Amino acid sequence: MNKKTKILLGCSSVALLSMLTFAYATSSNQATIDADTNSNISQMSLNKSYEILDTLNSETAITNSKTAFDKLENQNYFIIENNDYTIKLDTNNSLKGIYSKEISTVATSSNLSKENAQEYICAKYNELNLPSQYELSYIEKYDDIIWQANFEKNYNGIYNKYESVKIFFIPDTDEIIALSVFNEPTTSSEVSISQSEAIQVASQELNIDSNDIVSVNLEMEKANNYYDSSNTDTSVHPTWKIQTTNDTFIFVDANTSNIIGGDEINE
Repeated sequence: MNKKTKILLGCSSVALLSMLTFAYATSSNQATIDADTNSNISQMSLNKSYEILDTLNSETAITNSKTAFDKLENQNYFIIENNDYTIKLDTNNSLKGIYSKEISTVATSSNLSKENAQEYICAKYNELNLPSQYELSYIEKYDDIIWQANFEKNYNGIYNKYESVKIFFIPDTDEIIALSVFNEPTTSSEVSISQSEAIQVASQELNIDSNDIVSVNLEMEKANNYYDSSNTDTSVHPTWKIQTTNDTFIFVDANTSNIIGGDEINE
């Protein structure tokens, strides 16, 4: 990895950032925050950004600040930048994202153990005052130098990936590469039907042969209109996620036994 390797935010050539599915500056109607006005919300946002940048051991001199409307989420965000990072805050000044502009290390591999990497990212998570109700659910190397960690809310053993913090980082040099915060709670945490009952529902309603089922997992999934074009529900449900031999998924609500959507593997 070359020194000062650029990470271009939102660029399709950088797979790890696209994985986070963040989108800022999505509207052409962006309005610049005038920091000189010292309005309550803008000054509070700047102060919050100063705290975050200090935790990241980055200079706090702001080079750009603006509001951006996210059409997918239908809400405004504050985007605040310095030479090293882009900080994304919601209108309550809660941290939604941190995106590095550069990787400064000249190293080509991380020499830390998984235990050391975990110790580092858990400490940094607490320093950034990220949601205390989320717990570390995953930590592995993303590549030779970058690690990935996921913190998710645990509902009786079922992690909700839609209530999570996903982080890419280099613990060896104390660098946060990308961080995104998601906060979409589930409609319920109840599981009222068994795995076998879910398979029976899929078999009966979609004419699925049980021999064509290759896996069944209990997860949190968003409802969609994959099997019912009239379905407008997009909320998160505890779900029996059934995979078939033709690489399609069936989402069976683990509480109501309704088929709430599905997905497919696109190669």
